[in-house]
Amino acid sequence: MHVDIVNRLDHLHRDLRRIGGVIIPDLEQQMAQQEARQTRFLTVPLNVEFAFDSAFSAKESPSLSDLADIYISYFYQSTLNFEPRTLLARDRVPSPLKYINLLKCIWLLRKINAHEEYRSVTPDSHWPSYIAELGAVLSKECLRFQQELTAPTDLTLTDDLCQIWPTRQRRAAIEEVIKDEMVEEVLVSKVKHADEDSMLNLRLLRLLDPRSNGNEFRISLCDQVTRQDHITLDFDLRKASLKPLYALDFMAPFDIILDTGARIIKLPFMEIEDAMKFQHAICGYRVSNFKQ
Repeated sequence: MHVDIVNRLDHLHRDLRRIGGVIIPDLEQQMAQQEARQTRFLTVPLNVEFAFDSAFSAKESPSLSDLADIYISYFYQSTLNFEPRTLLARDRVPSPLKYINLLKCIWLLRKINAHEEYRSVTPDSHWPSYIAELGAVLSKECLRFQQELTAPTDLTLTDDLCQIWPTRQRRAAIEEVIKDEMVEEVLVSKVKHADEDSMLNLRLLRLLDPRSNGNEFRISLCDQVTRQDHITLDFDLRKASLKPLYALDFMAPFDIILDTGARIIKLPFMEIEDAMKFQHAICGYRVSNFKQ
């Protein structure tokens, strides 16, 4: 029975190879060429290799896991996400940093394959298949430089560009303690962006410092969508002045000029009610809408 099963499998194997030979005349040659393509990498210039070697020696006896982790880090900082904006030659060249990081991956993969820990893995280890997958993905990225990308021609090697192990930021010898400020939200409103047809969020805050007797304020203006700060302005009400320009020209935008002594800003409110609420919050008296 076993002999019969073996013979059937052998016949099936020969049939498959014959069918494959009809589609691809020399199946074995094609498989060998595909294998070669899967492991084809860019050439790392000798001066770049020397720079990597020098930077690599800064860490003694890195583990296989260390090498794999740093490889992944640089691969995602390489040309992986670089896409040419146009078909022009100059737009097909990635930045030197991205290209150097790709060369680091090629160099690191050789270090991984030569690592003593990798060469002594057990048959049930996941490392061989994992490293093989890293190599296949890396070679696919390198292949882009034969089809759609162009390597930078002028690579100025610096220590920062060629570093292998990220430098740790040293903490200050004495840690500074920053006191949290106590604030009270007085008003939330909207004003028009000076250069765009969009609105900014305005927050008026009172700084709760007993020494200020409630006279210190902060204005914060940020983008409605990105939440990016445009202006943060602190001022002392005893030194500031407010000019309601909308009283002279009662049409949107309803402008108010705030002069803090150090800076002068114009706040273009699109709603008259918002302008009056802001004036009330700053000056302390309620404003009447005399045009109604």
